[in-house]
Amino acid sequence: MAKSQKDQGRFGYSDIFILGDTNVSLELKYISLISLVKNKVGANELEDLDKTIEKEDEKSLLKRPYSYWSKENKKLNKTTIGDILDNGINQLILYMKTISKGKVTNYSSSGVFDKRV
Repeated sequence: MAKSQKDQGRFGYSDIFILGDTNVSLELKYISLISLVKNKVGANELEDLDKTIEKEDEKSLLKRPYSYWSKENKKLNKTTIGDILDNGINQLILYMKTISKGKVTNYSSSGVFDKRV
């Protein structure tokens, strides 16, 4: 799938892209429990975190802080589970807009770059 947006890279790739009777694009996000533990004061065990998360409602879980190492920026990024979810939804919307344009017509256009389309 190609997308032509300045300053965001030339190509975007979805993790799952299925053509058939229905078109599906699915971007999976990976959240490490160890990274969640690092953001919880006094938690040294994944088991403790598991018990805590098990009791949390969705609103609290989405507000939970999360950090990860960015290879691209070479620094620790801090965010929340909710922000990761929102960014994933926004990325999926961009994929759907690109898919809706159909086949790429030339190098500078947006659309799906696949001979089967």
